[in-house]
Amino acid sequence: MTDITSVSQTSVSTITLQSISENAAEIFYQLRWNGQVCCPVCGSIHIYNPEPDRLHICADCKTRFSDTSGTIFHSTKLSMSKWLFAIYLFLTSSRGISSYALARYIQVTQSTAWTMLMKLRACLGRDIKFDSDDQVAIDEVYLGAQWSYKPAYKKYKQAGTPPKHWNLNEKETKQWYKKRFYELAAEDKMPVLGLVSLKHPKIRLVSIQSSDRQKFIQSEINHCFKDIIKRLFVDVPMTVVTDQSRLYECFASYLDHNNRPKFNHQVCRHDLNKYKSADGSSSNRLEAAFSHLRRSWRGVYCHWSRFYNQLYLDEYCFRYNNPLSSKTVILDRIKEFFTKVDPRCWSFC
Repeated sequence: MTDITSVSQTSVSTITLQSISENAAEIFYQLRWNGQVCCPVCGSIHIYNPEPDRLHICADCKTRFSDTSGTIFHSTKLSMSKWLFAIYLFLTSSRGISSYALARYIQVTQSTAWTMLMKLRACLGRDIKFDSDDQVAIDEVYLGAQWSYKPAYKKYKQAGTPPKHWNLNEKETKQWYKKRFYELAAEDKMPVLGLVSLKHPKIRLVSIQSSDRQKFIQSEINHCFKDIIKRLFVDVPMTVVTDQSRLYECFASYLDHNNRPKFNHQVCRHDLNKYKSADGSSSNRLEAAFSHLRRSWRGVYCHWSRFYNQLYLDEYCFRYNNPLSSKTVILDRIKEFFTKVDPRCWSFC
């Protein structure tokens, strides 16, 4: 039987479909069951036909299941060799892999490769919660098209013409287009709230579902913070580091049971060219994470849908929180796709 470690020790440039296609069923069987087939319904180990690539039958509850039952590979028409190769490329790519690149590697259509990647992203967990001893930096970033590089004729075409009942002179017309350009540029942006621990290498990115940047700044941030803080922070006082933006003034309103401020809010005055707070903390680690996120958005994917924004952010957080440091880590990551399945992945089947 071919060991999957021999695959993980090889570089991406030398791996081909032929290197794992011969024993793909055995490799999948080993990763899924680890030598012991058990029923996914009752957990019994009394199984008829426990061999690889066979229809298994539970002797206790009479349930029929295969090696792919209960996973994202259920009822797939693709060979397991292509799935294994796609998982390896998905995990070892430092900034992700696009559906077009994956389609060229495993020789499938772009739509098939996109569906495979979305299934893999849906399996990545979001259970990141900051501890009481963490020092958390919070900042926001806006992903979207850069209007400064957009051709002028496209800007004016998208902006349209001023209303006919307006009697604008040349100066007022320029002001109207300037305001219109700002509104359209804001609508193209996807607000993302970032939280990173300054003591432990873990990050959390939350997509804010708002089509209007100004609306997000003025009202929705307070509504979103209540849910985000409830899910990501423990119920104890802790230190948060932010910039001088008025988005984070709401931290003063969070009080503990003794009616004291729940958060030690440290502010970095970027407007005064001060990039450290009073106790020496800064949000530079989060700014560095944002720079890598922008490069991944522009250089690898070029564009992704606002509807699936959170899935792409979960993928980036998974790579940041689980860096590749050894071959064993790659094996553990691959095994997670065969044991833990997120219910969201079934929406892409």
